[in-house]
Amino acid sequence: MMNIVADRVPETQYLRAVLFSLRIGTSDFVYLEQIGQEMLENLSQDREKIQRSRERLRETDANLGKSSRILTGMLRRIIQNRILIVILAIIIFFTILMAIYFSVKRH
Repeated sequence: MMNIVADRVPETQYLRAVLFSLRIGTSDFVYLEQIGQEMLENLSQDREKIQRSRERLRETDANLGKSSRILTGMLRRIIQNRILIVILAIIIFFTILMAIYFSVKRH
């Protein structure tokens, strides 16, 4: 009988050690699960931020395209206006020359 009790004491100690190890493992698992959940939440928030940023970039790109077309049109009009001013200056210059010529020719 003493032999049976002596054999069971190490088994009981072993079972206690196993249970203790399982409890530690379970608490570690719960802790790691919480960390995993926090990481998933952070990743989800980061994904939303990236999607918002991507949408803003698309809007900015569209606005830049519109601005580019407007500036191109303005530049075209500036060039047209400069050409028109040069033509008008030439016409005025020749008109003044003709006026001077005819006024000198009459005298």
